[in-house]
Amino acid sequence: MLEEISITGSWDNITVTTRTSNRVNPFYYVQIAGEDRVFIDAKATIDGSTVLVHAGGIKKPKAVRFAWSNAAEPNFFNKEGLPASCFRTDSWNK
Repeated sequence: MLEEISITGSWDNITVTTRTSNRVNPFYYVQIAGEDRVFIDAKATIDGSTVLVHAGGIKKPKAVRFAWSNAAEPNFFNKEGLPASCFRTDSWNK
């Protein structure tokens, strides 16, 4: 069974309608970590304005990060076509 952690987002007090560059789900460069703080590649899909992130083997999701690499070429955009900035939901040192 896959566990899920969901993220809802707003930037600068504007609710973002999300999409992928070619309107295909899932989008890329998403990782998830459990209690062990080890990030692994995850699948992410868009459901309205919510991003659902999941990965097998993560029983208790604790954090998500997006495009957290210099090599990332993300395909996640708002309704105006502007790319989402990289982000992370944790404040762990490592």
